[in-house]
Amino acid sequence: MDNLSDKQLAGKIKNSDKQAFEILYFRYYKLLFHYTVTRVQNPDIAREINQEIFKRLWQNRKNINTKKSIKDYIFRIANNLVIDHYRKQQVQSTYFDRSEELPETQSDEDLEFKAQFNMAMDKLPEDCRTVFTLHYVKRYTFLEIAEMCFVSKKTVEKRIKKAIDILQKQFV
Repeated sequence: MDNLSDKQLAGKIKNSDKQAFEILYFRYYKLLFHYTVTRVQNPDIAREINQEIFKRLWQNRKNINTKKSIKDYIFRIANNLVIDHYRKQQVQSTYFDRSEELPETQSDEDLEFKAQFNMAMDKLPEDCRTVFTLHYVKRYTFLEIAEMCFVSKKTVEKRIKKAIDILQKQFV
């Protein structure tokens, strides 16, 4: 069964074949781990994401389109989970945690700016907010963000420019 193509495995998984699922798991686990760990920079989080990838694949096995690449499908799940991870981090850190940059005692102006900035970030379209945060907070390059989000580098540049334009209008 190890010599089955991805397409054959996808068909068997769609029909709830656990052995086919296990083969696919071992075929792609390391590749997916490398993909996720380079994006989240944390092996423990990458392992959690990998487990979630295969959990979702199994839960949604009836929806697998056997005419399309199962590899593309699981990498799309991986990409979505990486983006979800950063969205959760954004919520936890309220986008920009400037507390490390600001003096111990923050002035009213600093607190007001931080609140205004967070409100302005909340108003950004989700795609712009995501690429803006990945670039300016997480320090990813445009090319890395493009690969993560499955868009072109030019699209990332346009979204960041749009985010900056919107933020500038909020503060002028």
